[in-house]
Amino acid sequence: MRVLSDAAINSMRYAGGVLSGALNAVRTGLRAGMTTAEVDQIAEKYITEHNCTPCFKGVYGYKFACNTSINEEIIHGVPSPARVLREGDIITVDAGAGFGGICTDACRTFAVGKVSAEAKELISVTQNCFARAAAAALLRLFCRRFGGQC
Repeated sequence: MRVLSDAAINSMRYAGGVLSGALNAVRTGLRAGMTTAEVDQIAEKYITEHNCTPCFKGVYGYKFACNTSINEEIIHGVPSPARVLREGDIITVDAGAGFGGICTDACRTFAVGKVSAEAKELISVTQNCFARAAAAALLRLFCRRFGGQC
């Protein structure tokens, strides 16, 4: 098993906190009428203002700090000045922040204004599924590391 140095762990902690802050900035600034390019600008501005690098930008020529997927789009939608968010949309924003040689990656789904009960349920169920899967993965990792029945 590879063990990270204290410096790498601190970089991971810092970059993860910045990425969380960037996604919170997106959530706060999100409104109907804005474009997915503007969503990308919010994320990139927050990441760079906190001395991190947008990990996705520049990889294989990609020009953006995040991916933006609206409604039924699964993942990795490309931000665009032509993609305008409407009241009732849901948008998934996937971004990465790098610091000290470490790259963090996270994705969140947000409601744009008032959304349908169906959209609220979708967001709730997927968040619950993710939380349960993460808990199961951590339990498995713990059991592998320290032994015991899982």
